[in-house]
Order: sequence, then C-alpha cells, then structure tokens
Amino acid sequence: MAIHWSQDPHPHPLLNDWLFEPGSLTARLKQLSQQQFAVEPLAEGWLDIRDDEAQALAVTPDTPTWVREVFLRGHGTPWVFARSLATKASLESSGFPLDQLGTRPLGEVLSLHEAFVRGQMQICSYPAAWLPEPFNQHNAWARRSCFSKDSLQVLVCEVFLPPLWAFQKQTVPKA
Repeated sequence: MAIHWSQDPHPHPLLNDWLFEPGSLTARLKQLSQQQFAVEPLAEGWLDIRDDEAQALAVTPDTPTWVREVFLRGHGTPWVFARSLATKASLESSGFPLDQLGTRPLGEVLSLHEAFVRGQMQICSYPAAWLPEPFNQHNAWARRSCFSKDSLQVLVCEVFLPPLWAFQKQTVPKA
C-alpha cells in the first residue's frame, strides 16, 4: 500500500495546529485531559516494518527493528495511536531503553534528553488498515518525525483518532 507523506501544511487551521505542534504532544494531551492521561501498550517487539518506515530510517524493510505501538489515552479514551521504531543496530550502539518504557510516554523520555534533534515533520492520511481495532474503519490524520541522537534514530508516528476531535467538540476534514 503506497502512502504519501508530505511536509506541506494542511489548510484546516485546527488540524494543522495539531499536526505541526512543535512541542511535546504528550504535554499537550496531558494539559487537554487535565492530567487524566495514560499510555496503553498494544504491541512491542522485533516486528516487521513497512516500506515507508524503512525509507524514513534509510534501511531495508527486513532490517531488525524494535517497534512499539501504544494508545495515548485522555480520560480513559484512546485519543492518539502512536507507533515508534528504531533499528536493532542503533539501539544497541546507543543503549537507549526503548524496550523498557512500559506505560511511560516516549515523548516524555525524548524531551528529557536535550541531545535529541527532531527532524522534519511529515503528515499524511494514515490508512485505516494500519490502525488497531476499533479505529480501522476510516483513515485518520497522522504526523511523523525522526528523533536523532548520535547514531540513534527513533521514528515516531502519531495518528489522531476521532475521539480526540469529539472531546474538543471539533470537526476536521476527512483524512
């Protein structure tokens, strides 16, 4: 399945504000939920990566890669689906504990390490087939960027789910 990631802003102001949030998404979600925020791990391990992810990390799709998928929940409801990945080689050389985060938000860890440099933000209409149930019925808006520190690269993709917009009583264009 081909996917087009773009660096161009979206014309919808509210959507664009979330997609290109320069700060910590974790901090923004915590504020919006009045600290009623939680991370729910869904899948974690040495998993297959897609062609678009391999391209973003400049590796082949069969490169051993640690993948972590979570829901970021506000008031107990999934607001964001996040998928983070790093190659085995870069994790081993860096000692970064991506495999030991549990329910701790990756965004919190990355923001504590000032040495991480965030790459260009990219956005797309994320295919429904790549989303976990029950959100795999419709495409959703997503953003991704690569965080780098020395030889370590962590690709972080965040998909904004319909309950986030519903909580804010906002309507956004279909993805």
